Amino acid sequence: MAWARRLWCKFRAQAKSRGFNIESSKILDSTTDVAITGNIVDDARLYSRHLGAHEILFFANSGHPWAQLDSIKLAQLDGRKMIVRERGSMTRTAFEKELTQHRVTPKVVMEVSRDAVREAVLEGLGIGVVSQAEYRPHDNLHVMRVADFPSFTHSYVVCLRSRRFAKAISAFVELAESGV
Repeated sequence: MAWARRLWCKFRAQAKSRGFNIESSKILDSTTDVAITGNIVDDARLYSRHLGAHEILFFANSGHPWAQLDSIKLAQLDGRKMIVRERGSMTRTAFEKELTQHRVTPKVVMEVSRDAVREAVLEGLGIGVVSQAEYRPHDNLHVMRVADFPSFTHSYVVCLRSRRFAKAISAFVELAESGV
């Protein structure tokens, strides 16, 4: 998540902390102090706070016939060439849930990382899908929303409840909750 990296950079600049670990796993065994994750955490030992919802967006290169559209209907993706995130991605999971629910089957031509989705779309290989938090504008890209069935990913800040008020963890959690 690009905004999570910006949050981390801002925190590091404010706290001048070098030993603070931000990964999205291993909270319970204390190898990670705090995480930003796309998964809701249901464990009494953990403090978890919803940070936001991020709309799933579609984007095409400027030469694509849809480059003039602000929005599309989900059914329009049926049979269309798509570049999607790798399996396990929260964006892909949310996107596929909507596709399945509405019986829409795009033609997936590539399964790649977030940055590779962008590059493949720039090359005109298909329509890309990313969450709003992940989208990076480019002069040759055009973003579209789904008008009829929008879907979202979510982000949460998570830490051990017992360490929630440790100085560095507390500072990061408060910064994350402030909506930076």
